[in-house]
Amino acid sequence: MLGTIETTLVLILAHMWGLPVEPSIEPGCVSTVSNFAELAAAIQNEETIIELATNTVVVTEDLSIAHDCVIRPASHIKHVRLDLNGNRITIIDSNCAIGRPSIDSRLSFLNGRDNIWVTSTGDATRVAFYNCSFNDSLTGNGLSMRVGAHRLIVECFNCEANYNFADGYKVHNVSQDPGFGTLILVGSDARFNDPSGNGSPYGDGVTAHASNHEVYIVGGDFSHNSKGGATMVWGSRLDVAGNAEFLNNGSVIDLGDVYMADGGLLTWSEAKAGTIWLRASTFDLRSGQISDSIICDEGANLNIFGFGFEVSGLTHTGYFQNWDPFRIKSADLETAESITSITVPIPGDFNENG
Repeated sequence: MLGTIETTLVLILAHMWGLPVEPSIEPGCVSTVSNFAELAAAIQNEETIIELATNTVVVTEDLSIAHDCVIRPASHIKHVRLDLNGNRITIIDSNCAIGRPSIDSRLSFLNGRDNIWVTSTGDATRVAFYNCSFNDSLTGNGLSMRVGAHRLIVECFNCEANYNFADGYKVHNVSQDPGFGTLILVGSDARFNDPSGNGSPYGDGVTAHASNHEVYIVGGDFSHNSKGGATMVWGSRLDVAGNAEFLNNGSVIDLGDVYMADGGLLTWSEAKAGTIWLRASTFDLRSGQISDSIICDEGANLNIFGFGFEVSGLTHTGYFQNWDPFRIKSADLETAESITSITVPIPGDFNENG
């Protein structure tokens, strides 16, 4: 269930960007469906609530959602599986709520080329997924955000994107002049993606590819992916909090459990990772645990604030500005010659190494 902080974050973001908090749909406009033909017909109606009253719907062709709508399991159905059967569902310029917030409800999208595409080509768009699974895609990703000319926000609450052919959650642009793309993952997982071990460019739990992309993660498990738990390139931003875990990734391509490159910004609070690799990016470490190492390539900046974090078993507070490749570990943190400067603003075991 969402806490006050997570709910407030969502409301603030929606207000800032002028997006509706929920699709404005009259409660009486409800369509109950039990097969694909009925589902395909129902989504042609503007502003409707669609309730899935069967355990399995086999999707027989690509499906496009182009109107504001709510799609959810009927109240008496605990788990609905949409077997995409090699097809894909695309949400275009539509504000939608998918799934039920109830913790004992589950809506699964599986076996698609990509399971879900969400895109914003003509209007600012917000889509919220509740207790949804985006698993077992055949040739693509679990959930793909395709940022067009307008702002696109996708929120996932208690969702999962596991065992997909490529990536779990992916944010990328489909416009020469795109709007901002924001992905919010609350209590959501992305595990065991690229299970066949195909490698680059596949195998990330979550990935974003441009400076207009931002990903906010509160809790969740992003482990056992063939490349990274999170791979953020070309200046994208990642904000992690709330006991999220990024562990045991990189079985095929090892860029660390979290990889930041090309001018990105990583903010880290109360989360756990094995290795974090920075390349020409900035890492604001506020609290949490990095159990293996932090790798900084040329142009990386590591800013450490406050108390309550561990780097390879050591607890320190300070500012690191690093211009050469190096690895911080418990054995060499205080003596590594490649660390150009360390300033600790409070009394501690050391003051400066230069």
